[in-house]
Amino acid sequence: AELLPKGHYLCTGLDLYLFHEPDMMASMALVHSRIRRVLIGSPRKDGALISGEHHLHALRALNHHYRVFQVSRV
Repeated sequence: AELLPKGHYLCTGLDLYLFHEPDMMASMALVHSRIRRVLIGSPRKDGALISGEHHLHALRALNHHYRVFQVSRV
């Protein structure tokens, strides 16, 4: 089964699970893809969402925002 309708490339309403926090370029690609939420396993020094100083997902100047969560093992 396809997650997105044929011919669509936007990820509106989808969640993304990552082992490591994405860098600036990947984080901006998530803005362009219109992802809904990003769940991160571990932060990185060069990360652009939770560990860095940018918090790109929350910049007011951007036309799309997504929620970011850090998850941990139980």
